[in-house]
Amino acid sequence: MLLRKIATLVALTLLIPRGSLAEVTNLMDAQFELPPGFHIYKAASAELTGGSYAMTFDGQGRLLVGDGTAVRRLSGDENGSFIRSETIANNLGWRGPQGLLVFGDKLYAAGGDGVQMFEGYASGTLVPRGRIGNKFSTGGDHDAHTLLRGFDNHIYLMAGNGAGIKDRDHITEARSPMLFEREASIFRFDSDGTHWECIAADGRNPPNLGLNYLGDFFSFDSDMEWHVGLPWYRPVRLNHWIVGGDQGWQEVGAYPPYYIDALPGILNVGRGSPTWGTFYEHLQFPEKYRDAFIVCDYRWKVESNDQYTSSGRLVCFFVKRDGASWKAEMQTLAKPKPGATDATGKPISFALVDVKVAPDGSLVISDHNQGVWRLYYGSERPPLMPKIEDADTLNALLELPQPDSEWSRLRQETIASKVQDLVSNLTRTALDEKITIKKRLRAIRLLGSHASDLSGEFLSQLAKDRDPEIRSAMPLFVQFRSVPSDFELLKKCSGDKDPFVRRRAAEALTRL
Repeated sequence: MLLRKIATLVALTLLIPRGSLAEVTNLMDAQFELPPGFHIYKAASAELTGGSYAMTFDGQGRLLVGDGTAVRRLSGDENGSFIRSETIANNLGWRGPQGLLVFGDKLYAAGGDGVQMFEGYASGTLVPRGRIGNKFSTGGDHDAHTLLRGFDNHIYLMAGNGAGIKDRDHITEARSPMLFEREASIFRFDSDGTHWECIAADGRNPPNLGLNYLGDFFSFDSDMEWHVGLPWYRPVRLNHWIVGGDQGWQEVGAYPPYYIDALPGILNVGRGSPTWGTFYEHLQFPEKYRDAFIVCDYRWKVESNDQYTSSGRLVCFFVKRDGASWKAEMQTLAKPKPGATDATGKPISFALVDVKVAPDGSLVISDHNQGVWRLYYGSERPPLMPKIEDADTLNALLELPQPDSEWSRLRQETIASKVQDLVSNLTRTALDEKITIKKRLRAIRLLGSHASDLSGEFLSQLAKDRDPEIRSAMPLFVQFRSVPSDFELLKKCSGDKDPFVRRRAAEALTRL
């Protein structure tokens, strides 16, 4: 066994091109279509990652990867490559897990017979607690997918249209915005997995789910390749998932976009095969990429024979508020050139599955059965784990990058423990019109987990603010707390001059 491992390491060493890191990176860059200033290289081999499905970073900035049946945890070196892996969880189905999330002492995984929960992550002794909620199908292309943490510290699950969704099989709460779950649906549950709601439904099959800086949900949804050329064909599109909304997919077809009871997409893309994605809220990339939705697009199938003929690509959506919803533009961020090969001469298929923002602000991207790529900006390859300076001020808390990540959340906890009267300071910041909108919105985001403690007076003041993005936070808090006495506040918001605020009020009313 030892000799076999040594032989494997020697073989891998021989595959690495000679030369400096810059020379190796430049060789790989030449195989890709990239925007100016961006660089890409293979950061982990398939031997380290296994199947390379869903990924997440833990609180220490270590990468977790679904390898087909289990979860592996990777560690890196000073050159920005992953060099070791260990298996930390098993028995997670036949192809996955396809959703991973570390939150405090718990690890959640979409695998096996549904969403599995493990405890003891922080102590290093992971104990399986079994499935939470009712059963979901997992492992298939259309099954249970993304898990993410919301502003309210609840967990959100994107489940595809093959996940076993029907009626109220997973809904436990009378206040669920959707009375029935159908097709691809978004679920919301508490950290113990006891209380479940369906907040939106009727997508085709978007494995990805993104939550932007204002608390709105987005996904890059699939088409049905067999329908190309038919009157009811609906192209791959970017969806804005309004709470209580219906995306219009009906079993094997889609409602036309002019149907009043189905939401239109915010950008039709054409052909594609969307997989996982994330919003970029870091500083390593240029300013234009801040708050962009970055999504993997797997290899596409031909309509006639169901075979893959294209390479994959990494795409980027720039979303901007537009009335009550959003509009978007799309850019391809990374794609292999025709005939591209890796260092061994093997064709680069770029069959991308998941993308996550690393602590340094670069992207790590899983390639199905081919390991993990890393995409970064600038002339120097940054370390995977940058040194973090100690901070104890409210301002430092408001400026932390990638706040949806576990490594950023733990940093939030450390700083917050040193800030006196945290909630009072955050509420004052949220209402202070002399402070930048970005910092005020971050204060509002941090207050999401304290929604039940917020006063009616504070919510009333939010609803009177000059900026519609600040005003729209009031109904968001009401959604999180669902207090019947908030109804009068929502009545006022429902007459707001801005359609974005009126839409948020309507969403909150679905819970009351």
